[in-house]
Amino acid sequence: MTQKRFFILFSNIAHVGDVALSLSLIPWARKKFPQATIGFLTSSYGEEMVKNHPMIEKIHVLDHWWLNRKKISLWRKLREYWRSRKNVLKEIREEQYDLSVNLYSFFPLMHFFLWRTRIPQRIGYSRGGIRYGLTGFLPWCNNSYTLLERHLSGLARYWGQKKDLVTNDVYLVQRKNPSHASIHDRYVVCHPGSGKKSSQWEEKKWLALFEKCIEHKIRVVITAKNLEEISFAEHCSTRSEYLVLKTGLVWEDYMALIQGASLLVGVESSAVLLASLMGIPSLGIYSQRGITLWRPCRNCTVMTSFCPKIPCSKYCRKMSCVKNVDVEEVFQWICQNENSLDS
Repeated sequence: MTQKRFFILFSNIAHVGDVALSLSLIPWARKKFPQATIGFLTSSYGEEMVKNHPMIEKIHVLDHWWLNRKKISLWRKLREYWRSRKNVLKEIREEQYDLSVNLYSFFPLMHFFLWRTRIPQRIGYSRGGIRYGLTGFLPWCNNSYTLLERHLSGLARYWGQKKDLVTNDVYLVQRKNPSHASIHDRYVVCHPGSGKKSSQWEEKKWLALFEKCIEHKIRVVITAKNLEEISFAEHCSTRSEYLVLKTGLVWEDYMALIQGASLLVGVESSAVLLASLMGIPSLGIYSQRGITLWRPCRNCTVMTSFCPKIPCSKYCRKMSCVKNVDVEEVFQWICQNENSLDS
């Protein structure tokens, strides 16, 4: 008699950093359910990363209006969401999943949507007492845990002993014609941008850091995405041959660029998280609030400046904990790590 195959749907409809952390759990799920078919519900931001994961067989893409960063009106975001929502709901129902694991822990929680998919077992985070539509919940408790540690701790209740660290190499893409082929063998990637403008380091400090790198002949590759970041990066890259600008990279080239770097420096963004997951020594300039939840678990130094306003509020306008990080300290970190790579 043929045994029915087990179908698992992971869900994280947020942006690249959140999805990367969720993908780190896939090997654990595969080890726990070796014969299972694994699907993933993600946003268009995480689609390219999920598509390249060899353990994921089904992909469903849904952009929630609340998380949509496109430069379009709210009305258009709502219209696009409700149109695609109907199709994605139908797709997931047709797959007949047995278990869903929702790893996005902020608004929108998506519990009601996953309940509508008719998946019999549904696990997700309980936030603010909201457990509607769940058959099992992941507690949001220890405030000293990073997001990845919370995922591991919560799922350990259902899948057994918590692993100290989850392997991540399985979701690195197969690289063809990497974008850094024309760059010298040794370079430092600097990623000034962040999805949250409040988390960005001041442009004058990036400029001061680049000047120090030029003076010491350290080659820097500046990455940029939106028009504002590109304009700033273009202005910087004209200063010296030691500054190289990379924009508009496809996902494979972006990952290859980071993996080919000797170091990465960035703010509170997915670039720092991806570098740390790939084993590239990285430095992240973080807010005090971001350090607790979003700091990478390994291969990363996190810098922040002391601020007397504790606990840190996400509505803080001054963001002195980020803006007051010293350029000299960041540059010294680059020099120390460059020297350690030479030794």
